[in-house]
Amino acid sequence: MAQPNLFSPLGLQQGGGAKPLVEYRCGKMNTGTNQQLVAEKRKGILQVLQTPDALMHFVWKDRTTGSTEDDLIIFPGEATFKKLKQVENGRVFLLEFPATSRRLFFWSQEAAVEKDEDTVSKVNQFINNPPAAENQGY
Repeated sequence: MAQPNLFSPLGLQQGGGAKPLVEYRCGKMNTGTNQQLVAEKRKGILQVLQTPDALMHFVWKDRTTGSTEDDLIIFPGEATFKKLKQVENGRVFLLEFPATSRRLFFWSQEAAVEKDEDTVSKVNQFINNPPAAENQGY
């Protein structure tokens, strides 16, 4: 049996690994001048995964290249994910770490608006109340 590569994204074996618990197409946003948010044009996908060691990963991948750009291990109570209501021209989401003031912004690339609230609920459920690893088929 092959050993996992500990230096690969998520420490998973080539061609195998964690199945996403949540997937949502979205791009990244950066803070520009005057703290204004600027959307990156790249196509992306947000995933919440649980690895065999029971750790929850919040991952953002570039859908064009397939490369993982962000892979954050999140512990229960450490972060919240929410849809920003005050945005006028698009659908923007925030992953916030209150203890460190770290904030990551994403813009929706999903056509279905009705999927937004369900996605927010599922992301928060999994990062703050992770399922037992044995229930994930490992």
